[in-house]
Amino acid sequence: MAEESPHRVRRESYLPPERSRISLGALGKGEGSGMGGFGALTMMKRKISKWRMTKGGRSSVSSKQARPQIKMENTFRLEPNDEQRFCVHRVKQPIEDSIKLFLAQTNTYNVKKCSSVCKFLADDVKRRIKELGYTRHKIVVNVVLGQEKQQGIEYATRCLWNIEHDNYATVTFRHNDLFAVVSVFGVYYE
Repeated sequence: MAEESPHRVRRESYLPPERSRISLGALGKGEGSGMGGFGALTMMKRKISKWRMTKGGRSSVSSKQARPQIKMENTFRLEPNDEQRFCVHRVKQPIEDSIKLFLAQTNTYNVKKCSSVCKFLADDVKRRIKELGYTRHKIVVNVVLGQEKQQGIEYATRCLWNIEHDNYATVTFRHNDLFAVVSVFGVYYE
């Protein structure tokens, strides 16, 4: 087995990763033989593959770049202003308007349409309540639709909240053989 030449030197250019190149060269008379050249070639391939796995060769999966999130400064407000308090009498009118919009034309209870009407009604009520300017409240809407057949129904809710800042409003509606109960909860968050 031939001995490696002491003049064999590995040179690497210190350019940015986009232009980084590895070159192997021999200084002096000997070219080197045996496994020395193969080992250097393997090292060069490893270096290139490592470069491809890092930031230089990584290709983006999506063409969109992530937008930086806007950081808001803390307000340190622990309770709502007087005009920001969740007022029941102010909230009931948009709930009633939304119920009339979705259910006033309905003459009979329809099982197939009931689930979609509940979803649309809840979304519409939530949108109308948010338009009132409750920016620091979590709005939760619960809609119950049913067919009235002289049966009894009990509807109860329990909440764990701050009684000074949080509140709720409930509106009931009856039309022909249809009834609806819409409850809106406004929970203040700091």
